[in-house]
Amino acid sequence: MRPTATALHARRPSSRTPDPARVADPLMRASAHAKLDQQETNSESTLTDLWGCEIPRSAVYSPDPTEEIRTDGCEGHHPDQWRIAPAEEFELVFRHSCWHAQRMQTANALKTIGVPANRLERFANCGALATVYRAAETDDITVRSSNCHDRFCRICGNERSSLIQQNLLHHIADRDVRFVTLTLKHNSEPIESQLTRLNTCWNRLRERKFFKTCMRGGAAFLEIKLDQTGRFWHPHLHVICEGAYIHSGQLSSEWHAVTGDSYIVDVRAVESADKAAAYVAKYASKPLDATIYRDTEKLAQAMAALRGKRLCSTFGTWRGFKLEERPADEREWILVGTLRQIRSAATDGSEADRALCLRLGIKWSSREPFSLEDLE
Repeated sequence: MRPTATALHARRPSSRTPDPARVADPLMRASAHAKLDQQETNSESTLTDLWGCEIPRSAVYSPDPTEEIRTDGCEGHHPDQWRIAPAEEFELVFRHSCWHAQRMQTANALKTIGVPANRLERFANCGALATVYRAAETDDITVRSSNCHDRFCRICGNERSSLIQQNLLHHIADRDVRFVTLTLKHNSEPIESQLTRLNTCWNRLRERKFFKTCMRGGAAFLEIKLDQTGRFWHPHLHVICEGAYIHSGQLSSEWHAVTGDSYIVDVRAVESADKAAAYVAKYASKPLDATIYRDTEKLAQAMAALRGKRLCSTFGTWRGFKLEERPADEREWILVGTLRQIRSAATDGSEADRALCLRLGIKWSSREPFSLEDLE
């Protein structure tokens, strides 16, 4: 997996005496030639994955401690940059503490359905090489890391959702758009069959005269839920569409005509572009509803059924609109330091680094445990 940000680690003294260079204001401490600390990197003789299995150190990203790592389109890539960087425990807590229990369920489900080993490792180490940057002209800070970009990773999904929301906000400005939800009647068919049927019916609906008259273009987002009993699947599409007024009763009749048994639809007017973008982003970030995580077997079935399926797509006049295109960021970002450096300096007593830790919401003292066990 290619890291998404430059990971620069500085060589630190072996004693507990704070480095004078680290005591200074961390937001003004950037150095383009920081190096990886070999002692910190090799402090453990073995590594373990998310399931507690040992990982051979040769299988993970371990660069030369004296060589600067260049990534993200820079020339002079490190020859081992495609290896998977091992995430440290505090990096995992920093990125994934808000969904720790569901993340473990997701990891086990991925293993159950037999995804490739490299995908498992990317998922297990999402958030490695966490590095803090400051905007040159403002006080904004950001944390960049090596992320998995897995469709079932909630944090990566939230970032993807935020990107879609920003792009939609600009795209639907001054456009007449509406929300449409299309559902299938509950039945006992496997979820994979229902997803195929939902897609077929959606394609048929788009070929009908009524649809072409009312909806010129838009974007559709897939969501899977379970019914209230937890027995039957409930897949549906959330659509944001541009076009003329849509009569819900007529849309219901058209949907019944293509499905044969389903007629429940929902049509809502868009009050503002902000609400429209937020509505869509909500479903773009999580294809699986929280109800599915209550049953590990159902979770694995849903994840297997989504293999090769598109979670979002555009149609009509919106074809070619890239929902997940990342806009150019013209701001200049200055390296502050790695999360490890900042946390270590805060533990050594740097007040400036402690203030930055508080701003980032992380702990630093050994007297305040910062591990996955805290979340149990």
